Amino acid sequence: MDSGERIQLDQDVCTLYDIFRVLCRRQRRSWSDPLPGQEPPRSAFAVWDVLKDRWPPIGEAELERAFRSGDVEVVDFAELGRVLYLPPLSRHESDCVPVVSLECDRRNADALKLRFILVRDDDETQQLVCIGFRMDKGEDEHGFYHAQLIRCLQGDDTDEDYIECPRWLPETQPSLPICAVSSATLLLCMLLSIYGLEGFGRLVSEFSHNHVHRLPEHLRKFREWFNLGKV
Repeated sequence: MDSGERIQLDQDVCTLYDIFRVLCRRQRRSWSDPLPGQEPPRSAFAVWDVLKDRWPPIGEAELERAFRSGDVEVVDFAELGRVLYLPPLSRHESDCVPVVSLECDRRNADALKLRFILVRDDDETQQLVCIGFRMDKGEDEHGFYHAQLIRCLQGDDTDEDYIECPRWLPETQPSLPICAVSSATLLLCMLLSIYGLEGFGRLVSEFSHNHVHRLPEHLRKFREWFNLGKV
């Protein structure tokens, strides 16, 4: 395929791309270029300032190229050498920086694999530490949407270039079921789990303002599952 040719995306992949495009803009406004009075907590910013050199943030133009053009079928942040920094946490764990990586087949949204970690500075060791999860639809005995613990965000868990979660964490069990029926609802579940109702509601408002593809359809499912009302 010509690298300049735009491909036809799966409907759910269109939703994923629209949501990540909005989050990419929030990434810049939250971390790289915050408005006066809207800066992230100082402790979280210090962590981000270290991470951004090790894991460069993906830009909106890079995101569009990855999803919309090129001859690669799978969008893989690890192969691109990029991550997405989600907005700062506003209350609990506000010193943590949420970082996301993904692998997504542009023609088969069900193959979406999300990985995210929360990174903070350990006061005792003065080292960066993290805990993280992967969310996807597995196979065989894990053939349902679920979340599992991970030992690293990207790459091999022996790669010293990455900040690692505790090595003793089990990566196969438990496999926690997630109330999702599609890749789009899986991504929304991830955001809800990180930000809670209030923060999730603010993100949904941004998604709606930016006309995210088929958002009302996916939100209807959420309101039924979680009794969210008009989020």
